[in-house]
Parts: sequence; C-alpha cells; structure tokens
Amino acid sequence: MFAFGSLNSTATLLFFMMLNGSFQALLWPNCVKSVAPWMSQSVRAKYYGVWGASPYVGGVLATAFAVYLLEIGGWRNCFQLPAIVVAFVGLLNVMYLRSPSEVGVAAPNPSAATSKKIGSQTTNSISTVEAMTIPGVPASSLSFFFIKLTRYALMMWLPLYLTKVVHLPEDTAGFLSLCFEVGGAISAPFAMPVCSYFVNGRLIRGVAIYQVTMGVILVVFILTSSYGSLMVMALCIGIAGVCSNSCDMLLSGPIATDFGEIDGMNVQATVAGLINGVGCLGSVLQGLVIGGVSDTYGWEYVFYFIILLSFAAAAVLVPAFPVDDRIQMKKTIQLP
Repeated sequence: MFAFGSLNSTATLLFFMMLNGSFQALLWPNCVKSVAPWMSQSVRAKYYGVWGASPYVGGVLATAFAVYLLEIGGWRNCFQLPAIVVAFVGLLNVMYLRSPSEVGVAAPNPSAATSKKIGSQTTNSISTVEAMTIPGVPASSLSFFFIKLTRYALMMWLPLYLTKVVHLPEDTAGFLSLCFEVGGAISAPFAMPVCSYFVNGRLIRGVAIYQVTMGVILVVFILTSSYGSLMVMALCIGIAGVCSNSCDMLLSGPIATDFGEIDGMNVQATVAGLINGVGCLGSVLQGLVIGGVSDTYGWEYVFYFIILLSFAAAAVLVPAFPVDDRIQMKKTIQLP
C-alpha cells in the first residue's frame, strides 16, 4: 500500500496491487482460524455477527478517511497513511493475538484448538481438493459464488441501473444506492437471531431464506419503481443489502468454521479460504457478466438476472440441508 503512493510507473502499481490483493486474501481465513478456539459452536454465530460486521463498517470508515486524506494531502496520502495504520494493526496482532493454550486457559471450543490423527495425517491440514469433499462445502461454495456476484453487481452497477432504467437523476441514484451498503453494514449482528427464531439456528437454511427474500424484494422493487416512490425503493434496496450481507457473513464465518470441524477436523482456515475464494471469483467476474447481459438484452434485464441468481444461490444449498441438521444437533448437545 505504501508503494502505491510512492511510485509512478503503471506497471509497478499493477504489480503491487496484485501483490496486495494476494496478501489480503490470506487474512480472512486466518482470522476465522484465530477466533474459532475462543468460541464454542453453540454461541459462535452470535459473536461472529458482531465481529463479521467489522469489514463492512471498516469499508464505510475507510472511504470517508480516504476522501478526507484526498482533500488535505492529495491522492498519495490515501495510500501512505492507511499503510502505516495497517502496519500498526498488524504489529498489534503479532504482539497480542494468542490461542487459549498460549495464555493458559481452557479453550471454549476444544475441537478448534487440537487436532486428531487419521492414519498418518493430522486433521488440521488438508488440501483444497480434500476440502471440497467435506459434506456441504461444494454447495456452500457455489452458493457463495452467486451471492458475491449479485452483491458486487448491485454495489457497482446499481447507480447506473437507477439512471438508465428508473430514470433517476445521477445524484439521487448515487445516494439511493448507498442504502444497499447501509443495510449491509447494520445487518450482521442480527443475522444469527433471525436464524435462531425462524429456522432454529440452522444457518444454511437461514442463508437460503435470506436469498429467497432478497429475490422477492428485488421483484417488489421492479414492480414499484415505476411509481417513483423513493421511500419504497430505498426500503427495498436496504433490505436487499441486509439479506446479501447476512449471507456473506454467515457463509464465510460460522458456517465455514462448522464445516472445518466436522468429524473432529481442525481445518477452519482451509474451508473458509476455499468458500471465500470461490465467492471472490463471483465478485471478479460480475463486471463481465453484468456487462454482457446489459449489452445483449438491455439494462432492464440486469435486475431479472440478479433475481435469478439470488434464487439459484438458495436452490444450490438444498443438498447441504442434512449437514445443517447434523451440525445443529451437535450444537444442541453442547448447550448446558
């Protein structure tokens, strides 16, 4: 990041941007791995909700910070000062991030703090191909691909859709599209209570319900947008943000951790990295996909396509429902 603000060569900037992305891709799986031993299965999703909101709240704050730095010191400051902040936070992690065994306390989640032997291999190290054989992981990875594709499509293209199809002024479209991010930022702490109330803590079913709800809400948006009610449109976009972000947090956090502990394994980081990696392919490809749909069929069909993918993200999770039941049964047994 510091190099971004210090160099002028386009090729060098692209190289460091790729390098930066490669290092950032390692962070979330390792965060999942670090947090897992501190939370038992029966309570982790509740705390993951609060913790999982941090990337989205951080994104909003980072944007505001970057705008402020741009105004007071130019574009180079937008990279150099945040790089110093990131380096400081990394140093804090090196100094203070510890596992329960390192600080001499009993692990609330022993299965994430120890490993077992299967043959000649320990269960805390498997390949990506082996991770794909864990029940529920392929379905969740494919669902996350669709979720990330629709999420980033709405984030990147919603203002243009609102101007092209709904015929809103550019400034109104820009502010209205913020409702998607605002809804997403405030939803993570409430994702687990919703799952506990409606599906008895079965998180995979919860993700499916969120995606179906998102598809229905976007249908309502299309049907009501012609009336020009900004309040209704803002509400629909905000609810879509809630559904999308809740699924993002659940699949990449507590669900990935649950899969990584099936049958006594201790591979949370590998599973989280796999699911998140497949999802990131969706965020990368959304530009090509949405651009192709708009060029071929027109902008009015972009939302129909996103609605179709929302329902698809729910449908592909159906084979993972038995795994969901199995994991929830284990959590129930752990409750005092």
